Amino acid sequence: MCSQVSRRSRATRSPRRVLCTAVSYGLLGFYDVLALRYLNKTVSYGRTLFTSFIAYAFGHNFGIAAFTGAAVRYRLYSSAGLNAADVAAVSAFCGEPPRSAWPCLPACRSSTTRTPGRTPST
Repeated sequence: MCSQVSRRSRATRSPRRVLCTAVSYGLLGFYDVLALRYLNKTVSYGRTLFTSFIAYAFGHNFGIAAFTGAAVRYRLYSSAGLNAADVAAVSAFCGEPPRSAWPCLPACRSSTTRTPGRTPST
């Protein structure tokens, strides 16, 4: 009985996980859109979101995201007419929002951790 409930709950959580991952990468793509708008450069939304997705995927999976993401962005944005300085500005712009969230993490963690001996109320 427990194994059936466990399997059923895993099966319903998996599509939600995939959806949340897709939404988060899509939202990350808008950092590139904002960076290009800040630079007054015109690149189509489709190309920008594709480039952003690939850059973040490589950066998050291969490590040293600032370098691997910037290399991918340079490769894909240079064919769209952006020069190295533009791509460096986009990469710096896209790297700043996650760094600016670090000071907030202790507050987020303290609000989500449970106190020993207490059960969460529903």
